[in-house]
Amino acid sequence: MNLKKFNNYYLYLAIIFIGLVLRLYYSSLESYWFDEQISFYISDPGLNFQETLQRSNSTDYSPFLFNFLLKIWFTIFGYSPDIGRYFSVFCGIISIFFLTYISFIIFKKRSFIITLFLSSFNIFLISYSAETRPYSTIFLLSIINIYFFIEIFILKNKNKRYMFLFILFSLLTLLSHPFTILILGSQVIFLLIDDLKNKKIIHLNYFIFSFIIFLYLILEYKYLIRIIDFSPPEFFIKSPSLDFYVNFYFSHFFGSRLMGIIYLLIFIFLLINNRKKIFNSKFYLFLMILLVMSYATPIIYGYIFNPILKDRYIIFVLVPITLLISNLIYEIKNKDIKRYLIAFIFISIITNQFFEIYNKNIDKPDFKSMIIKLNSEEVKNIGIITLDKKYPYMTDINQKDRFRERNIIKNYVKQISSLDDKFVFFNQEELPVNLKEIWLLCYETTVGNQCEENIRVSKEFQIKKRLNSYQLKSFLLKK
Repeated sequence: MNLKKFNNYYLYLAIIFIGLVLRLYYSSLESYWFDEQISFYISDPGLNFQETLQRSNSTDYSPFLFNFLLKIWFTIFGYSPDIGRYFSVFCGIISIFFLTYISFIIFKKRSFIITLFLSSFNIFLISYSAETRPYSTIFLLSIINIYFFIEIFILKNKNKRYMFLFILFSLLTLLSHPFTILILGSQVIFLLIDDLKNKKIIHLNYFIFSFIIFLYLILEYKYLIRIIDFSPPEFFIKSPSLDFYVNFYFSHFFGSRLMGIIYLLIFIFLLINNRKKIFNSKFYLFLMILLVMSYATPIIYGYIFNPILKDRYIIFVLVPITLLISNLIYEIKNKDIKRYLIAFIFISIITNQFFEIYNKNIDKPDFKSMIIKLNSEEVKNIGIITLDKKYPYMTDINQKDRFRERNIIKNYVKQISSLDDKFVFFNQEELPVNLKEIWLLCYETTVGNQCEENIRVSKEFQIKKRLNSYQLKSFLLKK
């Protein structure tokens, strides 16, 4: 091995290591938000499979697969919020390897170093690698599915092992999120175009995809019926605004409005500059079909029926975006333009990541700070304030268990490692007669920012002290 190759390996390892450190840093920075607490609650390894499935069906609109995989992770490594975050970090790091390897096997150029860099430092991927929610897992499964599709249907490596793995990971990808049907739809469209060009229809290919969809519908039909019937609140999902059509979520993907505009312009320039190569290359053509399908399908559906598009639902669109940027740069004939663009990508991403860390604000309820404050207090009784009867039910789809929010939050708080083990939890409506003082912890989001209105204890208790943290309040009540 010569010195240049040896130094290159050090560079690759350094980029991956920094990507890992960034994901670990962000994973420990903030507490869980409520959706993460739901996943944590469902994935309790102390439950049997049926209990886990029941919790998932009654509290979460996400597919069951992630909660099941997380349950296995907790069974192996232990049940705590930090360990839950490490599962997403693990998926995020493995995604870097697979995406970079796809770039390497397809294009055989040094462009894979840009893919490695973009996937390691991408703020959007880092953020979702730091959440105990399914999006990092969705991204990983999507990449693996795309990898086997390329091996089998583009590179024509049709051995039985690859075919089995393609079917398996296609099914797992679909089970991770219904939007991933856009990936398989893009693959079918690509095969149709390729068959029309060759004037030969390969029926076996379409049978394989039909078989995958058939298996998916058998396994997930109840869930699909449930989400089709679900109507989310207007504030949760809206039709794309004019601002969306200016940046197509690039501002989210690359960290800021300015970075989004810059990278969208670079992306458009690369597409226009290499338009002939895109349509003459199977790899580029497939990536373009996936890109267009990922945006166009949910947008059109939203205008005809109900809005369904959110940036994280199409997290897999970063696969074609990253691969196209990384490789189309190397198609530029002008060496100076090529060098300037590569240098700009490296410098801008590193600079943006520095400002992201330096200016990072707390975006999630600050349970960690609140627990530290409560630990320092003498009173070690605690209750959770949740929705009053007059408010809509938050998590129970069948609207039968009006305190499920309390159970979810309490389950999370009890597992925080910094919580003093002397704390005893009580339901605020059922306090023991001899109890004279208690802290009531209120997560503002679950009570519509009306904490005091949701205090439901005997009139003998009076508020004696208040503690505040981001999105959290705690009241010391004494008789």
